[in-house]
Amino acid sequence: MIALIFAWRQPLAGYRMQLRGRMLLPLLAIVVTIGAVSGFSNALYVEHGHWWIPALGALLLFALVVIAGPSMERWWAKEKSSIDF
Repeated sequence: MIALIFAWRQPLAGYRMQLRGRMLLPLLAIVVTIGAVSGFSNALYVEHGHWWIPALGALLLFALVVIAGPSMERWWAKEKSSIDF
């Protein structure tokens, strides 16, 4: 409920981004990478049973999102500005 209230009170962005062909590829790459890391981490945990394997996988996924997320957003904004102007 709190997230809905904060989302409702936020001002709208100046433009809405729509995924186009070239913009979809980085998103697809990140989704596939997240799936691969999650699956590999789960398989190693099931096979070997070490408690730290899922934690390491979660840490890698967090680092991927923290590093790749803003980079992808900047690239999308650059693509949007080069398409519209």
